[in-house]
Amino acid sequence: MRLDSKHSMLVAGLAGLLWAVLGVQGYWQAHQQMATAIEQQLLQQFRPRLEFTPEQWNGSASSWQALADGMAADIASVTLNPGIGEIVGGQLRVLEIQQHQFAQLQSGERPLDLSWKRDTGDFEVRLALQLETNWSYLLGSRLLLVLLAGALMLLLPRPLSERQRYYQQALLAAGVEQTEAIRLAPLAAAMPSEPLLDYLLTLAELGWSQRAAALLEEIAGLTGFSELTPAQREWLTLGLQLHDGDLSQALVVATASPELRINAADGSIWLHGIEVRLPTTPFCYYYWYALMRQQAGDQGGWITNPRADKGDKQLAQSLIELMEELNGHNRAINDLREKGLRAKTLDQNRSRIKEHLVALLGEQLAAPYLFEQERDLSTSRFQYRIATEAAAIRLQRPNIPLSIAV
Repeated sequence: MRLDSKHSMLVAGLAGLLWAVLGVQGYWQAHQQMATAIEQQLLQQFRPRLEFTPEQWNGSASSWQALADGMAADIASVTLNPGIGEIVGGQLRVLEIQQHQFAQLQSGERPLDLSWKRDTGDFEVRLALQLETNWSYLLGSRLLLVLLAGALMLLLPRPLSERQRYYQQALLAAGVEQTEAIRLAPLAAAMPSEPLLDYLLTLAELGWSQRAAALLEEIAGLTGFSELTPAQREWLTLGLQLHDGDLSQALVVATASPELRINAADGSIWLHGIEVRLPTTPFCYYYWYALMRQQAGDQGGWITNPRADKGDKQLAQSLIELMEELNGHNRAINDLREKGLRAKTLDQNRSRIKEHLVALLGEQLAAPYLFEQERDLSTSRFQYRIATEAAAIRLQRPNIPLSIAV
């Protein structure tokens, strides 16, 4: 069972508070019970003596003092040590008899009033009671109870928050067993990446609930997961999808450099550590756009669409040279020679590139590797370039000679 440090601190705080409360309650209860027991013992022991009036009694101060001295002598025979317990002993002193005062109440003492009826009227005695507390027993016995209660609090399942209950229900709906859903709900609720959770729930819905549960625990315990940026967590989700839940491979994708690499030798494209394959002609156009962006730097790389009614022969020549270097299709090359580079051809190839990238990466993750557009003020036509920064573009054959510089 995973113990949350905050939960443990909360339990420790509550246990300390409970210990203090039980200590105060035990102290008050023990003193109250002991005072009651002593009162009953004194009433039984002193009643015969106080109902007897000596022959020399004349009501003078000396007579009252003699009565107080006799009572004090009898008090010495009262047992105030009940044995092992909260109270280990105490002392009694006579303060007043029938409102005749003989001593003052001192610090640490509590008054103990005795009263009973006689034929001549009520008889009242006030004593001072000082009890000695067995603190080690009092606090130790309560500490044992507190430790047992704290252990139970740690072992019992923590109440789920609203967010945790939501993911518990989502896990149950996805086919995860109830005990697993209860156990995994806090892990899911603590995970900051909603797409990642959606992916794990999708796995469960597809019948891979055990794999989803294992991945959830693996990711929750992953060192450095909290240090991944939100964007990297999105790539981690995609990496898990593309690599069949292999977390180590997904981490490679998540932490890869956000660069665009194109290898003209084997026709591969690598975007943030993920390989993308394009058909031959769209690949050539994508390489061409990337080359223009790389050569021109961050401020350039824009390619303005030709006029709708006329192909651009000069722009087509640069693309023809590149396609020949990249072993492009002869039909596409011949079309460029005959008709020039047309706006329709550029639009179609950009659309095909976007279609492939979005299908693999999704709209959000593909966006930095697609095209941005703005209007060319000199022609009022739209111009396009790859959105990737020039410094993040890596081309396997960067020095292909072209007849146009942008």
